[in-house]
Amino acid sequence: MKKQFFGVLLIAASLCVACDTDTDPEQDNNNAEQPATPEQPATAEVGSSQQYLRAATIFNNAFDESGAALRQVSLAAAAPARTASAEEPAAGPKVTWVCDNADNNFPVTVTVDYGTTNVAGLDGRLHRGKMIVKATGPYAAEGTKIDVDFDGWFVDNIKVEADMTVENNGRDSLGHCQFEVNISKGQLTANDTTVFAYSEASLRTWTVGEDEPDLTKHTYSIVGIQEGVTSDNFSYNIECDADPMVVNVGTPFPLSGTLNVKIPTSALEKLFPDYADVLKVLYPEKFEFQLVFVGDNKAKTVFTLLNPTTGETQTIESEPYDLTAVFN
Repeated sequence: MKKQFFGVLLIAASLCVACDTDTDPEQDNNNAEQPATPEQPATAEVGSSQQYLRAATIFNNAFDESGAALRQVSLAAAAPARTASAEEPAAGPKVTWVCDNADNNFPVTVTVDYGTTNVAGLDGRLHRGKMIVKATGPYAAEGTKIDVDFDGWFVDNIKVEADMTVENNGRDSLGHCQFEVNISKGQLTANDTTVFAYSEASLRTWTVGEDEPDLTKHTYSIVGIQEGVTSDNFSYNIECDADPMVVNVGTPFPLSGTLNVKIPTSALEKLFPDYADVLKVLYPEKFEFQLVFVGDNKAKTVFTLLNPTTGETQTIESEPYDLTAVFN
């Protein structure tokens, strides 16, 4: 039994190490400068050990972009164009928000159009394609319903598809707007072949920024459930409740919070075949771990493992790793 426990410790260590992957910044920059064409597939690599986190942050970005567009329509007489960020070439494409209603009365349809060449968005991620946002009322108004559709929408060279709905549920006891978010039929595609399925049911509380014109300073607290199937064809479940995920529109990754991840033992058996026998005995159905966001675009992976000899548990955690290095 001691050998089994040490085997699981090795698996945990391997998973922690898997969170650090080598990237090629030069290759990524080259991809960013090229328009999307049938001859140029997306080049982002999506490892199964990080897909759930990538999916969660990409769809979080979709909420931010759609909400920002509606916020502009709600506050301004016309939705202004937003130019490429300072990191992009001066001659780069503009992001345009096009309202199909001349006087901006609701209901309204807003098109967030990044064009066919990658442009840095609100959080610095690279975007291309269109997002179509339909809203029944102002963003901050209770009862407003929002539908989001994606038309050739790419984030960091990953194609994003989903049915996404948002409803303003009114205000909590502290006066903060709350939004119910539901995502179904979510799909991320990298390299034209790597496919990841995703769904979400969450509640987002707008804690900071309602009176702040700078959209990048807006902050939300998120609780809920995320589910999906990785490109390796195994399912996962993520819950975020006791320690809500706190996100800022102007940053690509959460500021804080804990994601409780559950994956079937068969998934680890595929990823770590040398430890299959250990996993089957100690974790016959599922294996759980946590992703903890610690700020500065960093996170750590935490495992709580059972020692079958003593009945006690032991917590193992990775050193904080740079999410921008892992996912860019």
